[in-house]
This record gives sequence, C-alpha cells and structure tokens, in this order.
Amino acid sequence: MNNKRTIIALTGAAFLLMFGVGMVTPLLPGKIFNYTHSTIQVGGLAAAFAISYVLVQVPLGILADRYGFKQYIVIGYILCGVAGVFYLLAESSFSVLAGRVMHGLGEAPIWALAPAVLSIISERSKGKILSWYNGSIHLSLAVFWGFCWSARSRRGMSLLSMWYSVVFLRYGLLLG
Repeated sequence: MNNKRTIIALTGAAFLLMFGVGMVTPLLPGKIFNYTHSTIQVGGLAAAFAISYVLVQVPLGILADRYGFKQYIVIGYILCGVAGVFYLLAESSFSVLAGRVMHGLGEAPIWALAPAVLSIISERSKGKILSWYNGSIHLSLAVFWGFCWSARSRRGMSLLSMWYSVVFLRYGLLLG
C-alpha cells in the first residue's frame, strides 16, 4: 500500500464530496418547502440524514474491522452519488427525504472509516494527516461558497438557482 497515494486519494475524495454537498445542501430546504409548504418537513432533512448516519456507524465499524475498510468507503461514495440522483429526480418531499437517508448511509463510512485508515497508515504524523483531511472537508465548502459569491456579485444572480437541476446531476456524477 502506497501511504502517500492513499492519503492524497482519501483527502481529495473528501474534498470533492463536500464540494458536491456544498452545491446540493443549500437547495434542499427550498425543494422540500416547495413540495410541502411546511417548515417541519424542512427539519426532516437533517433528521433523515442523521438517523441513517447514526444507525449504521457501529455495525459498519464492526464489518470494516472484520473485512477491511476499502470496500465500505467505496460503497459510501457510490451511495452519495445515488443520493444526488435521488435529489435530481425527486418529485415529492418523500423522494427528497429518501435521498437524505441514502446520503446519510453514504457519508457514514466516509467520515468514520477514512479517518481510521489515515490514522493507521500515518502512525508518526496522525495529527498532521488528520488535520489535512478535516481541513479539506471544510475548505471545499468555503471554496464552493466563494465561487457562488463571486458569481452572484458579478452577475447579480445566484449560481445555485441558475443551475438548479444541473447541480444535482453534477453532484451525482462527481461522486460516481
């Protein structure tokens, strides 16, 4: 196993994932509200994600300890891509919430197992490597926000609303 390549791959993949999440997440409350006209349903976005995320954490850790990490991390990215397709094709609040459940199932292995792998392969520099990994997650959100702010200030319109459907498709393709 080439540790440097693994560190770069996991960190880069986390950056791309969160860049996609930065594209999608701001649009979901509006999409739910348009279907239901209910702020309670908007709150369900967080709950749908959190419940599925939390329920698979421990079983996933047990499976990864027994059978290895890699396949579960890959499955997580695939599930996140599927969630993007759910968001794109959603025609009801139920389908958006189903996408959030899928998203939670997908992110669980990524945020639980990738740091575990990084911790194992970077024994002498865990703090530095995990800091880069976590920093990439939040940096990608900031970079995307910067792109949107830049586009908004130059053109007087939000990039997010201009490319509404395309964003969901790109998120799915980015992770696929």
